Amino acid sequence: MLATLGFAVNSAAWMLVSALEPYLVQQYSPGRVARAAVVAAPLVVGALACIPVGALTDRYGARWTFPLVSLVSAGALAALAVVRTVPALILACCALGTGGTAFTVGAGLVARWDGPGRRGLRLSAFGAGIGGAAIGATVVRPLIGPLGAGTALLATAAVPAGYAVVAAVLVRDAPARRADRSTLRDIAAMLGLSAMRYWVALYAVAAGGLLAMIVYLPTYLNRVYRMDWAGAAVLMALSVAAAALSRPFGGWLAGRRDAVAVLTCCFAGVGALGVVLAFQPPLPVTVVGFLGVAVGLGTVGGVVCDLVGRTIPRGRAGLVAGVLGATGCLAALLPPLVLSVVERLDGSYEIGLMLLANVALATALHLRMRRELVDGALAYPLTPTLPADLDATATTVVAVAAADAARSPAETAATLADLAAHHELVITYGHDESAAFGPTALVEALRARLPRFRVTAVFLDAYPHLGEPECALLAELLDEGALAVAVVPTTDPGPTARALAVRLAADTTLRLGYDPMDGTYLRTLAEPASSVPG
Repeated sequence: MLATLGFAVNSAAWMLVSALEPYLVQQYSPGRVARAAVVAAPLVVGALACIPVGALTDRYGARWTFPLVSLVSAGALAALAVVRTVPALILACCALGTGGTAFTVGAGLVARWDGPGRRGLRLSAFGAGIGGAAIGATVVRPLIGPLGAGTALLATAAVPAGYAVVAAVLVRDAPARRADRSTLRDIAAMLGLSAMRYWVALYAVAAGGLLAMIVYLPTYLNRVYRMDWAGAAVLMALSVAAAALSRPFGGWLAGRRDAVAVLTCCFAGVGALGVVLAFQPPLPVTVVGFLGVAVGLGTVGGVVCDLVGRTIPRGRAGLVAGVLGATGCLAALLPPLVLSVVERLDGSYEIGLMLLANVALATALHLRMRRELVDGALAYPLTPTLPADLDATATTVVAVAAADAARSPAETAATLADLAAHHELVITYGHDESAAFGPTALVEALRARLPRFRVTAVFLDAYPHLGEPECALLAELLDEGALAVAVVPTTDPGPTARALAVRLAADTTLRLGYDPMDGTYLRTLAEPASSVPG
């Protein structure tokens, strides 16, 4: 609750410039370049600050970073109330960009307190805090008339300042292991992960599109439909509110439906509505269209937050959210730029809106055409802590129960694939007919992650009824460099894994399990009271 409130308060400050643009233009009379700088400054600074603030949140906790970010937002609003020149105005808008890092801070706070089973939905619900931008737009602008701009902005600055005090007193961070704290090496390694590339691309389209609506929708409605600025700001606020409410729905939907299918439908819907909007339909149709686009983008944002929450280690959430937030801020600059350039060249927004709609449609097509690859890549492939002596082993047998794998299929596949890439591996997969994640799904997920590997499933009886031909086949597959998946009809593959380790002269036997708080883990499989015979 505190994290969502902090995100909402800082988002209101961060996006306030868009709602106040008519007042700022009248008050300061900036030129075209200066006007663009005023609007873009919060997004650019937010993008630049997200990653370092995320790393600081992982290292020092949100108890320190949330008050700091909120105080900077309050100071920026106070500065906005007293500046008198355009350069000072631009500097104040740059300081407002710090409020955009509240998503990063709050995500790190939320992720530390929940396990993977709950973390995804909690992050999606936290994402609804972007609705603070709608509240700021609808509340602050009407206050300028009766109170005056300076008084209204100073009163607004008291809100993030008050939250900073509340956060310093009430926010508590869950303990984090030192090994979980982000370093420069972690940042560099994370940017190269396939999961990050997909998350970044999806979130850039979703969050970038939503932020672009906040920044440019009032201008578009004013120029195309001659709507007054107050009415345009209200419609923008309604769109943001719709997107904010859709984020928890997206997280809930991703937990009950196939995430890739949900993403595909949302992007297809956004693209189709974009095509309709490109032809400048009557205003009622336009209002419904933009609300539909906002719902689609908000749902996508919720799905991505759910995927991030379910698969990343809790000590890395701030850094991952920082990368996502940075790309979302930068992506938000592109739609207004495209629309402005096309409008100046062509005299209308039709081509620009069509180009943006095609981006959403192309994303939906990619998700549909490359479904297996995308589904396999949407997990954070960080191997859990390994036994200290594993690096020196030549052959490893790992026992995996289907019940554990089904609770986090993507993370299970990511962990096993990373093990197979560095060790000679045999997977003993205990499967019964009632398990949701079958051996075929596991093999397909491994093949998607290891396209150069030969992944083969071998069905055999569970210990003590192991057959010699099957064991010989597994040994042959190991000699050929293949990744063998030994499928056994049991809910506990541990005894079979130990027996196979003896038959194959393996150096280490592991169990891959699932913990509700920490997610997938690897542990050495202990020997039973009496040794397994060969």
